[in-house]
Amino acid sequence: MFEINKNPSRAELRTFGFGILLGLGVIGVLCWWLMPRWFGADAVHVAKFHKTAIVLWALGAAVCLLAVAAPIRVATPVYVVWMRVAIAIGVVMTPVFFTLLFIVVLPIFSLIRLADPLRMNLAQGGSYWEDHKDHEATVERAMRPF
Repeated sequence: MFEINKNPSRAELRTFGFGILLGLGVIGVLCWWLMPRWFGADAVHVAKFHKTAIVLWALGAAVCLLAVAAPIRVATPVYVVWMRVAIAIGVVMTPVFFTLLFIVVLPIFSLIRLADPLRMNLAQGGSYWEDHKDHEATVERAMRPF
């Protein structure tokens, strides 16, 4: 079903390395800055979040350095393992995400009907007929027909 490129080119490895650096860098920034604000500001929790951020940044830098500077035969196993883990996570998380979307999010939007934009409610007379509204016969009006 999913196929992993087991012989990536140097350009693919470089893209992979910079992507890992960017992704883990962003997650590290979130751990450093947002997590203490959300889960508690005491010194123990802040220190744990800061250590986690530092570990993520170091891991991202190490993988990026390995993918960019190391020979292809050294960086390829890291790439293949990472892609296998990513596929496994994707196979599990995609149904979870869509289940939550269809069970939680969409019913909320179906319950929030503040207007009738398609005019689906039947009019008083039992007909969907709408009276014609005349428009001015000008060149400007002809330029915008709707």
